[in-house]
Amino acid sequence: MIVVLLTCMLFVKWPALHADPQTIAGCLYYVCDSSWLGDLEGLFAAGQKERERWLGGTDKKYYLGKVVGEHETTVGIECT
Repeated sequence: MIVVLLTCMLFVKWPALHADPQTIAGCLYYVCDSSWLGDLEGLFAAGQKERERWLGGTDKKYYLGKVVGEHETTVGIECT
């Protein structure tokens, strides 16, 4: 049974994630190259109520997936 499982694993196409998004380092890896940081610019200096109002009022949805850049396609966080 283990041999069958190992053989099947060879034929499954696994996603090309460079870092595990379930760890802090993995999350930072995907966030650091994202346009999400530009969207959050200035919120650090804002008060808590203003920040919560901005975060609750935005209709943007973020996802982890393929990001097409000028020179390459990578995995990252993008906005819809």
